[in-house]
Amino acid sequence: MLRVTEAVRTAGELLRRRHSPQARGVSLDEIVTEIHANDDAALDVLRAPLMAARPGARWAEDELEGGVLPPGEWWIVDPAEGNMNHVHGMDDWAVTATLVRDNHPVLTVVHLPPTGDWYTAVAGHGAHLNDAPLRVSANMTSIGILGTGRVGSGLAHALATAGHQITLGHRQPRQEAEVIEDLGDITTARATEALVLLVPHVLRRHGLRPFAVSLAR
Repeated sequence: MLRVTEAVRTAGELLRRRHSPQARGVSLDEIVTEIHANDDAALDVLRAPLMAARPGARWAEDELEGGVLPPGEWWIVDPAEGNMNHVHGMDDWAVTATLVRDNHPVLTVVHLPPTGDWYTAVAGHGAHLNDAPLRVSANMTSIGILGTGRVGSGLAHALATAGHQITLGHRQPRQEAEVIEDLGDITTARATEALVLLVPHVLRRHGLRPFAVSLAR
């Protein structure tokens, strides 16, 4: 775990130095170039130490690809989770590395350079935030997830595994006003105790920020 944590934090520090509060790139080609540059820079300091930590493991080239992996150990790494946010000068980005064995995650490290926090977890040994143990609440919560793309599905699986009751909804809002106005009429929101709203990046760019919604029963 120590070698993995050090590799992920090294990559995070490199990306932190590359980060600026001003957006980098204007045209689509410029933005894509910046995204690839972030990925390449982080992978340059991630891949070798991770492969050395588990010599028999293989490397999943596309961390977003779905489906079942072949048997054995695989590294699934996102060298710049939230890469678009990084390029646009936002602070919502991270570096993640997960070791999967026979399609079951056995180890993961998530580092958030903007805050300095890091999360670690080992199968059968719990999860930690900055070396402090994390504990799952004994109370089951009814959680609605609005926006059920790849991120929503992954989040739903993790929360369901933790024992929460999950209700999935789906919206493809065209503008910020539509997101806010529709919340009160969505079955997913009304039927659950907590609501997770997955907001398209284009809306974040136009001023929408995370917020909490309280719904009267």
